[in-house]
Amino acid sequence: MNTKVVITGSLGYIGSELLKQARRQNLTCLPIDKEYENRSEGLRLNLGDYNKIAKAVKNFRPTIFIHAGTHHIVPLYWPTAF
Repeated sequence: MNTKVVITGSLGYIGSELLKQARRQNLTCLPIDKEYENRSEGLRLNLGDYNKIAKAVKNFRPTIFIHAGTHHIVPLYWPTAF
C-alpha cells in the first residue's frame, strides 16, 4: 500500500518538519500552504476555500491528513500575550 499524506501549513515551522519526516520515510506527499509561489513541490491554497481543498483531497486520495496550517499573524490578535 502506498501511503499518501496531505500536510497543510507545509512551509511553516512544524509543517515543514513533518514534510521532511514524511519524505524521509518515502511517503507520497501533497504539501499545501497559502504561501507557495512558483514552486513545483506544493499547492498554493487557502484553507478557507473549501471547494479547492475538497477537490485537491478528492483527487489525491490521502491515507493521512495532517493539519498544521495556522494563521501566521496570531500575535496581532493578542498583543499583550507576548
